[in-house]
Amino acid sequence: MSAQIKVISAISILFVLTVLSLLFIRVTVQPPGNTRVILDHSLQKVITPPCFNSAKVTNNLTESKLSRAEKLQYKPDSTCTEKSLASTKMTLFQILLEKIGAKKGGWDW
Repeated sequence: MSAQIKVISAISILFVLTVLSLLFIRVTVQPPGNTRVILDHSLQKVITPPCFNSAKVTNNLTESKLSRAEKLQYKPDSTCTEKSLASTKMTLFQILLEKIGAKKGGWDW
């Protein structure tokens, strides 16, 4: 077997392994710090937009990011918010698609 065929074979094997790992390896993903949330400063609670209509809130609200809510140590207002901010398992390919903008992210409200 020539050296050129060995190199091509090695590259092919690496390519196949890379594609398989992207499709099948699942990792746990947390919502990013720039996830849009609503802060109720009177109750010191964080509310996600999908849960806002069912939330019991005061009029002391601001739109912010999850990182700010975590810094202020605000707690979720309901189980709806807890579930919408829960970590999820995704394949590396799904994560890649979200990063390049080809797929809407799980926390893009």
